[in-house]
Amino acid sequence: MDLIAENQKNAHAFLIDMLKDIGRFNVFSDQDLESLVSLSRFEEHQPGDVIMREGDYDTWVYILIEGAAEIVRNGKILCYLHQKGDMFGEMGVVDGAPRSATIRATEHTLVLCFDAAIIDRQLNNNEVRFCYVIYRLFSEVLSARLRATNENVQYLEALSRSGNSTPR
Repeated sequence: MDLIAENQKNAHAFLIDMLKDIGRFNVFSDQDLESLVSLSRFEEHQPGDVIMREGDYDTWVYILIEGAAEIVRNGKILCYLHQKGDMFGEMGVVDGAPRSATIRATEHTLVLCFDAAIIDRQLNNNEVRFCYVIYRLFSEVLSARLRATNENVQYLEALSRSGNSTPR
């Protein structure tokens, strides 16, 4: 085996081990993780680097491996991504809309990214189970976000009814 192939094999094994440490990837078999990693690339970003830009159209999905990033919409920071395994970019894949926010690294950040259009092409290669697992992952992420949004709306409605306008 040549040096480049050996390094690629080691890099794949390293990324698979990193993904196994992330709870939401427990549903993946080693074969599924190998498929995901083989269709992915690893990106390194410095503070201030834009990882994903609001308004862009693309089908790339990102998984935070290390570091932190801020979510910015219309120039305002909405929140931060800082947990290993945080995923972003999946909404545009699901609904085809442009990116709803910019994601900008706030420190040295590593992400694993894959083009979901490639995943869709896997359906043509009889990788239905793998595609199911990816879309199940998207569903879990989006469901958790919707649940958190609903809780925030209920909290704000309760504040409004009580006449207290102090945010939490």
